[in-house]
Amino acid sequence: MFSLRKLGAFGRTYRHLQRYNRILQVLLKYGFSDLIHRLHIDEYLESGWQRLKGSQPEEPLARISRPERLRLAFQELGPTFIKLGQLLSSRPDLLPPAYLEELSRLQDKIPPVAWEEIDAVFRREFGAPAEDIFPGFEHEAMAAASIGQVHRARLEGGQEVVIKVRRPGISQLISVDLEIFGHIASLMEQYLEEVRGHSPSAVVEEFAASLHRELDFSIELTNIQRFALNFQDNRTIHVPVVYPEFCSSRVLVMAYIAGFKPSDIPRLQ
Repeated sequence: MFSLRKLGAFGRTYRHLQRYNRILQVLLKYGFSDLIHRLHIDEYLESGWQRLKGSQPEEPLARISRPERLRLAFQELGPTFIKLGQLLSSRPDLLPPAYLEELSRLQDKIPPVAWEEIDAVFRREFGAPAEDIFPGFEHEAMAAASIGQVHRARLEGGQEVVIKVRRPGISQLISVDLEIFGHIASLMEQYLEEVRGHSPSAVVEEFAASLHRELDFSIELTNIQRFALNFQDNRTIHVPVVYPEFCSSRVLVMAYIAGFKPSDIPRLQ
């Protein structure tokens, strides 16, 4: 473990210090000690840095390209980094083509949260267990991503629905990561002349605003309702019915619709 000193306002809490340690360890593991050195983060580290500052990526990581190692590092560091990588993959003004291509492969499919944690969300939001509100609530998630996971269930009237639930603790993790991103962005502007014109701090601010909107499922609910209203007379577009009475900033409920991915060409044809 590294020991960090004077990292600004966010560095005064243990959760930031612990997370920053983790980020640096992963970057070192994937061979980015040169970047850490250029950003002068070593000035905030105790003597343990001296032993690792020249470290090379672990085998077999040394045999793969730097863009791929960046993708793997982001993937290992979790939701906030995966989302950042996805954003950066659409910014040819910031990164070379090899990085854009590699980061575009980032997927935010991760193991689902245990049922007990999901049920606790419903107890906090609605004051009752999930199965008291939704008969036939399936404990096993249909899908799990970085922000939330989806379960199938039924309403009292028998309608089949899908329920998107925000991951417990994800908001706190993202808040810590965003503060760390802000610190790193300020170091980039101070020490990396080649990126100053792109204003890394502004990129982080834009990313933070987007991510905070994504965390609030009530915004997604409003967007679905607005979209349905705008296309209510268009028979070629079907918008799932939403159930606002069962929704909150952490829970989104809509009608279940069977379908397939547009990339499934045989079924599409």
